[in-house]
Amino acid sequence: MNADKLTLAPLPASLGDASHTLQARRRLESSHQTVQGVLNGLRDARLNRGASRGTPRDTDKDLLRAAIAFAGAGVDATLKALLRDALPTLVLEHGKSGSAVKAFAKMLFDEEPKTALKVLVSGDPTRKLHDEFVQHRTKGSLQATSDLKQARAALGLSATGPLSDDSIDALEMAFAARNQIIHELDLKTPSGRGDWSKHSRTMTASVSQIDQLFAITVAFVQTTDKLLETLGRSASTAR
Repeated sequence: MNADKLTLAPLPASLGDASHTLQARRRLESSHQTVQGVLNGLRDARLNRGASRGTPRDTDKDLLRAAIAFAGAGVDATLKALLRDALPTLVLEHGKSGSAVKAFAKMLFDEEPKTALKVLVSGDPTRKLHDEFVQHRTKGSLQATSDLKQARAALGLSATGPLSDDSIDALEMAFAARNQIIHELDLKTPSGRGDWSKHSRTMTASVSQIDQLFAITVAFVQTTDKLLETLGRSASTAR
């Protein structure tokens, strides 16, 4: 890949209009801009030293690692905002999301009876259960394809199209790269004393993985936004 081709796929002109997806949209746009800024810095560094082509230096690879880490953080921040802001409405108005809450309630009674008791004795058990559900779904970082599937189920989104199991499973390598960088500084398992070698990062593969991460995040935001719009129209008609 040429140094002047370190450009991410652009985000769609419109990510949605629902008020409950506003913070998620802002985080997605901000993280995309941040990652592109890192890649711009890499492109400029390579052009300034006349290395628009060829194998990236170790310092170049570190910038690729930073870009992947920021992209992973963008997925995490965006989907957490989406869950926090959209779930309170979805669990009340969307059957699939409501089913996820019922499954969560059963889990509480089976595995966390003290929390279940707090829900039951609260002044508003339904509201308390919903609050616990949102907190449960947003307390940890999203760092695996299984986390995306759980977020999809919580939001009540269909496992089809860009949010199908196959589409999400295609992100295994991207999440593996993110986790190696975040949790292990991208260091390989040492083969002997003094071995500090790192996983290789190429520009083509890294940019492709970053694009994948942003594409699935776009799908979550747009699909949730459309669902909220549909529910809003249905509610208006019912009145």
